[in-house]
Amino acid sequence: MSRTALPRHREVIDEPGLRFVEAFLSTSTADGAGDKDRDQLTSVAGAQRWLDGALRELRPVSRLTGTSGRLGRGDLDPLRTFRETLRAAFRADGPQPPDLLADYTSTVDVQWDPIAGVRYRSAVDGWRAVVGLTSVELLRAEAAGTLHRLKTCAYAPCGFPFIDQSPNTSRMWHDTKRCGNVMNLRAARARIAKAKEEGP
Repeated sequence: MSRTALPRHREVIDEPGLRFVEAFLSTSTADGAGDKDRDQLTSVAGAQRWLDGALRELRPVSRLTGTSGRLGRGDLDPLRTFRETLRAAFRADGPQPPDLLADYTSTVDVQWDPIAGVRYRSAVDGWRAVVGLTSVELLRAEAAGTLHRLKTCAYAPCGFPFIDQSPNTSRMWHDTKRCGNVMNLRAARARIAKAKEEGP
């Protein structure tokens, strides 16, 4: 199956703290090769358009205040690298080691008052603002008990994020009929080939 035939839609994720992360991971497929017209983070205009839209979606369901600043050309490579590192950390078939994200730090201002409650905003600009906002949203998801359900599709050319609502959190695919079938067919062919090699 060609990569262009894969499902491209975003799954609607309304779990606390995960909307921004889902939007970030949905800016492209996982491997980052080809299909650059579908990667929203390959141009400053595209990346800024994505960030502005993601923040518009985030504000009504979070305590985010202020703006994250503007993105520049120097932010594009770090943004894409962070996205793929984050995607790998949530792989449904086995996340990467936890120190994978150790180099991604940022600064977020947090304020509290008895009327408005806790509010936060990025204290930096550029790609590190995205890192900071992502970290806060993951913290919110962890506090809400939903973070363990966030996964990315085990079929690497897809890599889309989804919320695993299965009772034992065993879901592996963003789209079971498409991505799951590809992997299951490959596994079946591998078993047949191995059986032929081993003989009767």
